[in-house]
Amino acid sequence: MLTGCVPYLMNDDGCTLAQSSANAAKVFIINAAGFKGNSSEGAIAALNTLMDAMSPKEVICGSINLIGMFSDDYRAEADLSGLASMLDGIAKVNAVLPYDTFAHVLNAPAAELNVVFEGFETVGKTLANLFGTPYVTLPYPYGLKNSRNFVNVIAQKLHLPAPSNPGGDELCALKQMRVIRQYLNDIKDMPIAIMLDKVRLSGLSSFLRNELGLSVEVAFDVTNSTDQVDFEKTVQNSNAIMLVGSSLVRTLSERLDIPFLPLTHPVLDRIAISKNGYAGFVGVINLIEDILNAILEYRTRGTHNKLGFGVK
Repeated sequence: MLTGCVPYLMNDDGCTLAQSSANAAKVFIINAAGFKGNSSEGAIAALNTLMDAMSPKEVICGSINLIGMFSDDYRAEADLSGLASMLDGIAKVNAVLPYDTFAHVLNAPAAELNVVFEGFETVGKTLANLFGTPYVTLPYPYGLKNSRNFVNVIAQKLHLPAPSNPGGDELCALKQMRVIRQYLNDIKDMPIAIMLDKVRLSGLSSFLRNELGLSVEVAFDVTNSTDQVDFEKTVQNSNAIMLVGSSLVRTLSERLDIPFLPLTHPVLDRIAISKNGYAGFVGVINLIEDILNAILEYRTRGTHNKLGFGVK
């Protein structure tokens, strides 16, 4: 049972009523007034509540939980498919929290390892204390380097040898990056601003800096701040000539007359029903493609005075 803003402000006692009328059914109560915190804090509170219903399970050898992905994340399903493909032969995904179904969430103690994305460390610690499941915190695997590190660390934690040679998806991505090398050279050193949730922020920032050679002028963690005005002022005072974030900052890109790529929740002006995710080896080219297309689309509008690089 979720209590939103109105019941909270009214001091409504529906929770007690629900508990008294539940009979044999167990009631999970989550106080989720929007003004009391952000979505990540709400998800962690919900998971902490659901942990009360978890019980020890027989551990499935080679299985992992992914912690920090939401069902309404942009391209979540496609990203999960990419991660599963990348981990094939190394680990099997047991549950995805809080993305998964109630039954899968309750089966979380069966995993051999919890893979926690940045921002959800407290969930990993709690599961370790309750069930003894070890956990490792990793950045979201955007790009080849983050993806390779993701695979290697998980293999090490599961006491498996890390793959010594690039596999099919990684080799394919490397080959495609050589094909588009000229485009990547053209955007090298381009100043960019990103506004993302903590789960994705460091992973994307390192990918843009270390693999595409972009200059990340602003990296704003929306999880720890709901003040969009601060972000807008910071971007306006920076040299950024491209913006990555949620649909809520599209209007800023329009006011500044710079390219925009929607990437984090909420994405209200795009649909994502294909398997073209951004995470893992299979997602690298999809992400680069969308970055380049956002720039090209901007240039075709005829208002490209801020872009001094030669993407043609």
